[in-house]
Amino acid sequence: MKRKIRHLLKMYPMLSLVIIAGTLALGLSGINSNNIAHLLLFTVSAAVLVPAIRTMNQTLKNGYYGINLLPLTSLLFALILKHYWTAFVLALIICGEKPLVRFLERKHDSETELSHKSANPSSLKHAPIVRLLDRYSVPFTILVILLGGAVWVVTGDIGRFLEITAIASTTPLLLAPSVALLAGLNQALSHGIYVKSASLFERLGGAGSVVLSRTGVLTTEHSEVQTIKAYGSHAQSEVLQVAAALAADSVHHLAQAIVIRAESIKVNKAKHAREVPGQGIAGRLRRGQSLYIGRLSFLAKSGVRMLPQLTEPPETVLYVGLGEEIIGHITFSETLLPGAKTLISRLKKLGLGSIILASGAANKSVSVTAKQTGISDFKGDCSAADKISSIERAHAKPVVFVGDAVAESACLTAADVSITYDQPVNGSADVIISDYSTDKLADSFLISRRSLRRAQTVSILGLFITLLLVVAASSGIFTTLQSSGLQAVTMIVTLGLAGFTKKLQTKQ
Repeated sequence: MKRKIRHLLKMYPMLSLVIIAGTLALGLSGINSNNIAHLLLFTVSAAVLVPAIRTMNQTLKNGYYGINLLPLTSLLFALILKHYWTAFVLALIICGEKPLVRFLERKHDSETELSHKSANPSSLKHAPIVRLLDRYSVPFTILVILLGGAVWVVTGDIGRFLEITAIASTTPLLLAPSVALLAGLNQALSHGIYVKSASLFERLGGAGSVVLSRTGVLTTEHSEVQTIKAYGSHAQSEVLQVAAALAADSVHHLAQAIVIRAESIKVNKAKHAREVPGQGIAGRLRRGQSLYIGRLSFLAKSGVRMLPQLTEPPETVLYVGLGEEIIGHITFSETLLPGAKTLISRLKKLGLGSIILASGAANKSVSVTAKQTGISDFKGDCSAADKISSIERAHAKPVVFVGDAVAESACLTAADVSITYDQPVNGSADVIISDYSTDKLADSFLISRRSLRRAQTVSILGLFITLLLVVAASSGIFTTLQSSGLQAVTMIVTLGLAGFTKKLQTKQ
C-alpha cells in the first residue's frame, strides 16, 4: 500500500495534492473548521487552474482546438463565487484526465512484449476521427457558454451559469474516441495483429474494398511441384535442371518448390539471373545458352518461339525455355487454407463494397480458388502492374491490399492500407499478422470496424447525455456541487463504454 501511495505521489503530484487536500478539508469540516477547509480547497483549486490555462494555450498553438474549456471556466467561476467544494470536484476532474490517458498508455504498452512495435498511443491524437471530434467540441463549448449566459441574464443569478457549465464536458468528444481506438488496438494486439498507427487502424475500420493475393492469403504459402512435362525430344530431367538453375537464388515460393524437387539431381546455377517480379526469371549457362522460366508472355517477350495449340493447364504453371525453344512446363499444387471460404463470407458480412482476388497464378487456377471461396471478381496471370490496377479500380475506398511483403511490395505502397503476414513488425506494411490465419485476417477488419463504430457511438451518446443534463441544469434543479459531480459521472461512464471491447467468437 505504501509503495502504491509513493508511486501515485511521484507520477501524478498534482492529482495527489488535490486528493490529499480534499481529504484534509473533509476532516476539517467535520470539526467545524470550515474557514481553514475552504482556504485549503481554494488554494489547491487555484494551483490546478493556473497550469491548466497554460496547457490550454499550448494546446491551441499546436492546432488542437477542442480544448476542455468548460471545466476551466466553471472552476474559475466556482472560485469567484466561493463554491469551494464544487471547485474541488472540478479540479479533480481536470487533474484526472491526463493520468487516465497515461494509465491507458501503460496498459497498452504492457499488453505484450512486442506492443512497442505496434501503434504508439501518442499517435491517437492524429487519427482523423479524433481530430474531427476535436473540432466539433468547439461549437458545443460555445453553445453551453451562451446558454449559461442567457440563463444568467434572464434570472440575474450568476450561480445558474456555474450550474450549467459545471455539468457540461467535452470529454466524450475529446477522450472517448482515443479510448475506443486504444482499446481496439489492444484487442488486435492480443490476437497477434500489429497496426502501425491509430490513423491506419481507423482507415482499416472504414475500409470499402479489399484486394487479396492468393498464395499465403487464401492458399498455403509453400507450394509443391505436381507435374513436370517435357515437350518434343526433351526429357523431364532437363526441364527440371533448367528450371532449378534459374530458381536457385530466388525467394519466390514456386522457385523454392523447384529447388526442393531438384535436390537429388546435379544443377549448375545460371549466370546473370534476372528476376522480373510477377513475370519470370532469365539467365545464361556458362556455354552461353539463354534460360527462361515464367509466364508464356514473359518467354514470348524474351524471344522464345511459341508452340502451336499450347493449352494452359488448370493448375499453377511455369513454362521453361532453353535458347529460343520452349522445352516444357512445371505445374504446382496449392492447398486452400482452412477457413478461406469463411474468411470471404465474414468480409462480405462486414459490408466491404468489393472483394477482389488478384494473383500471378494461371487464370484457370485462380478461377478455381475464386469459385471455392465465393469471390466473383478475380484476375489471374497478374503482373505487379495488374495488381496495382486492381487496387486502383476498386470503387469503394479506402482500399486494403493483403499480400506478400517482398514479392508484392509495390502493391503495399499503392493501397490505402496494406496487410502482410511474412515480415517483422518493423517492416514496410501497415498491418502485420503474426502466425497468420484466415481467422486473424477477418478479425483485423472486425476489430477495427467495431472500434471505429464504438468511437462514433460513444461520443454521440456522451454528448447527448451531456446536452440533456445541461437542459435539466438550466431549469435550476441541480446545485453547483451536484452539477460538477454529474460531470464526473458522465466522464467515467463515457470512457468506460469507450474502453469496452466485445470478445471475439472466432477460434484463434
